[in-house]
Amino acid sequence: MRRLAFTLLAISIACQAYGQQWGDLSVRFVYDGEPPKPQEVQVDKDVAACGKKLPDESLLVNAKDGGIANVVMWLHATNSQDSPPIHPDLPRPAKEVVVTVRNCRIEPRVLLARPGQDLFSSNQDAVGHNLRGEFAEALGVIPAGRRELMAHLKKEDSGPIKIECFIHGWMHSWLFVRDSPYIAVSDASGKLAIPKLPTGKWTFRIWHERRGFIRQLVMGGATVELSRQGWSRKIKPGENDLGKILIKPAQLERN
Repeated sequence: MRRLAFTLLAISIACQAYGQQWGDLSVRFVYDGEPPKPQEVQVDKDVAACGKKLPDESLLVNAKDGGIANVVMWLHATNSQDSPPIHPDLPRPAKEVVVTVRNCRIEPRVLLARPGQDLFSSNQDAVGHNLRGEFAEALGVIPAGRRELMAHLKKEDSGPIKIECFIHGWMHSWLFVRDSPYIAVSDASGKLAIPKLPTGKWTFRIWHERRGFIRQLVMGGATVELSRQGWSRKIKPGENDLGKILIKPAQLERN
């Protein structure tokens, strides 16, 4: 019976992929202006372990090329769109995802996950941390040098979930739990890639922690306004390089 179910699933995937074309999307998000000077957060607890000052990572702009790190972009199927088919060659998600606490910071700043994964924390500091988030299970205190199960991620969330330390108020990161693999985070140079997208017209959402959903972009010198649903783009077969997209400083001010 199990073999029959697996065979039917394989046939379903093959039929879904048959005739479907795919495209790879790439983009680089760049700060539209002089890169801001790095800021610091004030440390007011466990100074001996954490240090007196830590970098403010809520906005990271590359001083050399203006690239904006930690911009999140994903395919968002609106009510008028069917769920996107998934390319059969995309890897299956791992059983677990991990946030690491190191030097009184949470890494990575933005974590991508899928329903069904287990979320673990690894505390590599000499002090305990009390991580919290909007999960079914309480996260609780993570002792120094310990690795703990934080939550079973059961379902997709429509937006980011903030993970923060209730002992050290400056510590936080963001978790996205999405059913679809079509989501990515920009690197230190602002580069982001989403491979093997189904071709056709799709809606994408763009997010940054300073502002939430980005509502305005600059492409080729022209300002592009994004609707509440997101940004409609046509994905063609092969490479879809959107080039450099500017984000104005006002779009990255704190809410």
